[in-house]
Amino acid sequence: MKVCALLEKRHSRGKQFSIVVVAEGAESRLDKSLQKKRNSILSGHVRLGGVGEILADEVEKRTKFETRVTS
Repeated sequence: MKVCALLEKRHSRGKQFSIVVVAEGAESRLDKSLQKKRNSILSGHVRLGGVGEILADEVEKRTKFETRVTS
């Protein structure tokens, strides 16, 4: 995964943290089921979400770096 390679390269150069921004609604070429649909209580509209959590889990599994997700 290119993201993991870039994070490992930054870490090897002494960077202690990185920020990765993901568009919620992004699709994977391999798995289109990355999104979870959530109803917004305030507006009643459907909002996409879940990609950040999936990416963070995969990055942590592959690199052993601590990851955090915010939205």
